[in-house]
Amino acid sequence: MGILFLLLSSVCAAIKLISVKKCGASAEGWFNSVKINFFRAAGCLAVSGAVFAFTGGFTDGTGLVVSLLSGVATALNMIVYLLASEKTSLCAVEIFCMIGAVIVPMLLAPVLYEGEKIGALQWCGAGLLFAAALLLAGGAGARRFSFRAAILLSLCTVANAGIFVTQKLFVTYASGSVACFNLLNFAVVFLLLGAAFGAVAGKKRLPSAGSEGENPENGGNICGFSRRIWLLIAVSTVMQYCNQYFSASASGYFSSAVFYPLTYAIAIPLTFIVDLFVFKEKFSVRKLSGVMCAVAAMVFVNL
Repeated sequence: MGILFLLLSSVCAAIKLISVKKCGASAEGWFNSVKINFFRAAGCLAVSGAVFAFTGGFTDGTGLVVSLLSGVATALNMIVYLLASEKTSLCAVEIFCMIGAVIVPMLLAPVLYEGEKIGALQWCGAGLLFAAALLLAGGAGARRFSFRAAILLSLCTVANAGIFVTQKLFVTYASGSVACFNLLNFAVVFLLLGAAFGAVAGKKRLPSAGSEGENPENGGNICGFSRRIWLLIAVSTVMQYCNQYFSASASGYFSSAVFYPLTYAIAIPLTFIVDLFVFKEKFSVRKLSGVMCAVAAMVFVNL
């Protein structure tokens, strides 16, 4: 079941990635990023509330604290990921997300989880993942790199570390269901992004159709966004919830040494496919080598 949950999580993440990237391309800028993610947070809260009402499973004090911390990390990730994807290549963003989602949690695992050790083979797998991400970036991101992009990418690292660490902390130490974890998580996300949106909107009137970075051809007509962007927001909302639900569920089936690297070993080839076929990135031997490194990493972390 663990592998199935990871595969479902990765597919949902890939679909979310496509919709978020397209949202960012159609409605650029800080204001639109906060606005889009506020509506995404509202949708995720509604979905998580419906799932929790169906499944139940309240958590304890430990689960409450972990869920709240996860919500802060998720809110940060939702904003900076969209902004970072505007400033550099998708694979460059994934490099820094991978560091936060794999390297940082693996370093913390022996401290956070009693009896867990990270073996040499697992570190080799993590190293192969880092090499894969660098190869997949292919140098394109470096040409568009800026100081602002570096700050955003660093925040992506911190946010992803928070998300992945809190997921495993919850299933390891807290009682209650993953549905409760996600409900509390997205309640915090909704409150934080609602506050951010209110602060930004207070200084700026809601944009008219086609303004504030939105491509005029999209014909914004509902709160300044087109029907196409609302569809992308809806898809990314559902996929965001499903990605985190399946990822948190999968974390209970693996040790840290396997879970963190394996998650990205599956995600990197999917990112390559998305870049190649959806965003029309050029195929190269270098990028194919990156995918092969990710496949090799899957083998290493499971030895």
